[in-house]
Amino acid sequence: MQQKPLTPGSLTSGLLSPRLLTPHRFFMVAGALLLCAVAASVTQGSVSISWSEHVQFFAHFFRLDSWLQSVFDIAPANEQANLILSNLRWPRIVLALFVGACLASSGAALQGLFRNPLADPALIGISAGALLGASVVTVVLSVYAFKVGHFYQLLIIVGAFIGALTIAWLVFFLAKKLSSSAKQMILYMLLVGIAVSAFSAAGAGLSKYFLTPNELRQVTLWQLGSLQPLSAPLLTAVVIIVGLVVVGFSRLHHALNILALGAEQARYLGVNIKKLQYQVVILSALGVGLCVAVAGLIGFVGLVAPHCVRLLIGPNHRWLIPGSALVGAIMLVLADFLSRQVLTAEIIPVGIVTAMIGAPWFLWVLLHSRSK
Repeated sequence: MQQKPLTPGSLTSGLLSPRLLTPHRFFMVAGALLLCAVAASVTQGSVSISWSEHVQFFAHFFRLDSWLQSVFDIAPANEQANLILSNLRWPRIVLALFVGACLASSGAALQGLFRNPLADPALIGISAGALLGASVVTVVLSVYAFKVGHFYQLLIIVGAFIGALTIAWLVFFLAKKLSSSAKQMILYMLLVGIAVSAFSAAGAGLSKYFLTPNELRQVTLWQLGSLQPLSAPLLTAVVIIVGLVVVGFSRLHHALNILALGAEQARYLGVNIKKLQYQVVILSALGVGLCVAVAGLIGFVGLVAPHCVRLLIGPNHRWLIPGSALVGAIMLVLADFLSRQVLTAEIIPVGIVTAMIGAPWFLWVLLHSRSK
């Protein structure tokens, strides 16, 4: 019998087969859930806004007020509803969508790179590094009383990116020095990540002593994870950068699939592992640094979302990365919805909600892996 030629596709076909759902069916269901989550989040809050008011808002946004009024006899737009939707609800929802997608896709790519389901931007220190970098820049700008609109936000984003990249490579360097095998490196990476995260969190906490009381309150809410609406130019930049990061991760799916077979097999099949590590870490630092700079520290999205997708459609990164981005967007939109529903007079920081959901999930993963 003639044997089939050895190819990356033949090696990974059995390993990467779907489990419970086909990818196309999964994306249909997840897309419907995302629409439902957005619909619930945009209509409910301290002020309920009806669907007719949404139609009026979009008509006003696209300058179709007079046409709709003449053809369908729709009343003029409600100014209060327009202000709430344009300045609060929709910017907040768009930010939740793209921050959730970025954190989840980063988690999926890091788990594939380190071949460990516990790898996560928060667990290996990237999120804490971004928080430290952004906090240091905030203190420096506060000391010099420098607050100039969009440039101020840009400096914080740059600081978060530098902090995330520095901590990520510090964790990687120390884990490589301490370990003698690839399996040990995974363990040391998580342990060093925990230690470095604690140090970064301490540095970010220390920075609060250099802020005024008003700045301290704002920074504390931001560090807990806060989806405060952004200006239109900054929100547009977030959408573009996150889109590029998710596409960049998706383009690495083939190399990540082969890496799942092991480092030696991946090298044999032509995967440049060092280049892949550079690409994943830099993209993660850019995406997570941006998310931390604009939304604060939001944990467990990058851990929970890839697990959910992997259980449903399997570990093929061709579907896992975009699927994780979709589930991460759903998770953060729902977390934002819950944060505005628990207390009528206050908005709970969304990072608290994701931690309350993600921490039990993390414990379940540890117990489940222990029982195997």
